[in-house]
Amino acid sequence: MVAAEVANAFLPCKEAANAANAAMHRALCASLHHLAETVAPDACARDLRFVAETCSSDRELPPEVYGWYYALCFPLLGGDVDGARGAVKKLANRPLGGSPDLKVHAIDHPDIAPMRALFLSRLDLRGEFALAAPTGQVQDVGRRLEDGLSLLRQTIPELYGELSVLVRRIILIATPDTGRPFDGAAVYQLWRLLFLNENRLADRIDLIETLIHEAVHIFLFGNTIETALTLNDPTETHYSVIRREKRPVDGVYHAMIVNARIVWAFSKLQERRDLFSVLERRRMAWTVDRHAEMYEQNKSVIAQYGKLSEIGERISQDAAACMDKILVDRHHALARLATR
Repeated sequence: MVAAEVANAFLPCKEAANAANAAMHRALCASLHHLAETVAPDACARDLRFVAETCSSDRELPPEVYGWYYALCFPLLGGDVDGARGAVKKLANRPLGGSPDLKVHAIDHPDIAPMRALFLSRLDLRGEFALAAPTGQVQDVGRRLEDGLSLLRQTIPELYGELSVLVRRIILIATPDTGRPFDGAAVYQLWRLLFLNENRLADRIDLIETLIHEAVHIFLFGNTIETALTLNDPTETHYSVIRREKRPVDGVYHAMIVNARIVWAFSKLQERRDLFSVLERRRMAWTVDRHAEMYEQNKSVIAQYGKLSEIGERISQDAAACMDKILVDRHHALARLATR
């Protein structure tokens, strides 16, 4: 388990992120070899072995490699060789190496045209959201993202280090005026890719909150390579904050850790009076209070219904310890202000 190698399983750590990426990489290659040896017919097996050997030599695999793997894996395991053949060919006939640099594209950009259908199929919106191409200038959003990441590098280097490993591609989308709003998403089957709504990146406070929120999901995915975080039946659902409908326990767990990580990060950021205006610090204080309240509500659901794995329990306990310290420090700070 990746998190077991660090002192605090909840806090960001570049070394742990690198270990998670390496573990995900090894698991992909091992599974490709397994499929080639057990279920794939000869022609597909040769291609799968070639892909597995090619992937083994490059650790910077782009998210689409993982997407195509799942696009071929499920049909092959179900006996649908014809359904898997297209994804196998795409993997075998395209350069598989990735770039160590973050890439930002609009969903309608020509550079991702060959992967657009794949990305959206892995996103699996289930008809709940309507997506559209972003209306703003992607270059402007890209610059804001660079500025936000630069700010994190300056203020919370450990968080920046984790993000620099776990986020390799960002796909910008928009939500039409009609339809349920879509803020963003990370997808296990597209390892290290984020979908972000351009409207949630309008200023650096919203941008940082959104980026942290979605990247935490990737952090948690990286701790599920060997086992799940929660052991509840996926069909077991409960009400939680934000969502109008019930959701699986794993979703509540993810939300709880997202809340805790945002509280932790913004508690640090609002201390930087040299970098943020009074208004920005007030917004961050409000963000901390809002997510702290949501954290407690999600935590109560997990405490009552959650069946956690060893790593799920460890991340949860380490998050709770951080939250307790933050809330105690905030209480002392408010008490000092009240006596002045």
